[in-house]
Amino acid sequence: MTTLTDLKALLDEAQGPSREIDRSFHLLRDDIEGLAFVFAVPEYTSSIDAALALIEHKLPGRYCHLGTGPSFSHAVITVGEDNPETAWFAPTLALAILRALVAALIEQENGE
Repeated sequence: MTTLTDLKALLDEAQGPSREIDRSFHLLRDDIEGLAFVFAVPEYTSSIDAALALIEHKLPGRYCHLGTGPSFSHAVITVGEDNPETAWFAPTLALAILRALVAALIEQENGE
């Protein structure tokens, strides 16, 4: 199984959509069963809606602020009271959202 650290490394290298990364994120889901889990892998790395839905599932109640610039996109996610937000940049909004999500999950896992 892909760890959050492995996912971070994959995302750091990603320049666009990746079905390998999509499958790795799908394994983080714990609310999908049966054939839907095997065959219905959302395109997290190319879909802003799918990436935001994953945030809602993994970090309910958190907000995600999105922005774009001439050569980058960014996402900011609230993490907690002591460390209120984490921001990540990427070539696309979907990748920025996923980078921010993984950073927030790693911080949460480490108790930061």
